[in-house]
Amino acid sequence: MVNVTITRTKTGDDNNIGTPAPASASLLNQIGIPAADENSNSNEQVEPQVQQNIDSLLITASAVRQIHQLALLKRPHDPSQAYLRVYVDAGGCSGFQYKFEIGYLDIVSDGSDGSSEEMDMDMIDPEEDIVINASLSLNENEKDDEDTTKVKVVIDETSLEYLKGSKVDFVRELIKSSFAIVENPQSESACGCGSSFAVKNFGANPALD
Repeated sequence: MVNVTITRTKTGDDNNIGTPAPASASLLNQIGIPAADENSNSNEQVEPQVQQNIDSLLITASAVRQIHQLALLKRPHDPSQAYLRVYVDAGGCSGFQYKFEIGYLDIVSDGSDGSSEEMDMDMIDPEEDIVINASLSLNENEKDDEDTTKVKVVIDETSLEYLKGSKVDFVRELIKSSFAIVENPQSESACGCGSSFAVKNFGANPALD
């Protein structure tokens, strides 16, 4: 056992006692107290990094997870057939509004004879649409296979001009949970509902048809 003696040094003003210097790490180790790591924070949660092929519109980890869950629900046998379409439409209380829809690469429709047939129809327009492939990067806390966390986000070129630099997020709130556009640098103001916004320099960015 190591005895530690704390000695009080008398100064000119005996009532003015300074804060003692912190014990060194070696001394704390001798008496069985582990030294704290100043660079570590046990309560800090690191958000998984999202990998994507295009960074004009960022997809958050929360959005990737929700798209993946919806894809598994709507297309359990092949989740890769589902994607999230993001676009801007005229309307709303601020002039423009964010829209989100789940689309499918495989479309099922009723045939003329009343039976259901699988139609090989790609609803993504290669000339106007931009496909963002996003996935959560693997780390020690992620247990899903990389393939199961890949999702697609589709946006047309016109809408991207109004959303460039923004983030697609999935926000969970007490009242509702929904997809949302956050941190939009093209937005001058936004409605309290979060789904409508006004565009900066509107004269240079005419309204959508």
